[in-house]
Amino acid sequence: MKRTYAVWSLIVLFLYYDIDRWTPLGKWNGEYRWPVHNDQFYLDLVVGAIVLGATFCFRSTFRPGMVLGTAPMGLWTYFHLQS
Repeated sequence: MKRTYAVWSLIVLFLYYDIDRWTPLGKWNGEYRWPVHNDQFYLDLVVGAIVLGATFCFRSTFRPGMVLGTAPMGLWTYFHLQS
């Protein structure tokens, strides 16, 4: 049951992150037209790959992948809380 929550939470995080970084949402993300100016293009690709990889690891209960996916997301959360 908890694994299901983790998988759905990661899917929601992945969708939110991609929509926020790649879609013009006006005041929400400061982008008003296409193409969206993304000054962190490569970092966004890495973060998206980590979240997507962690999602598949949690879904298949691959524990080393779950740990390796959770650690960078914890670091990412720390940096967001500091900014």
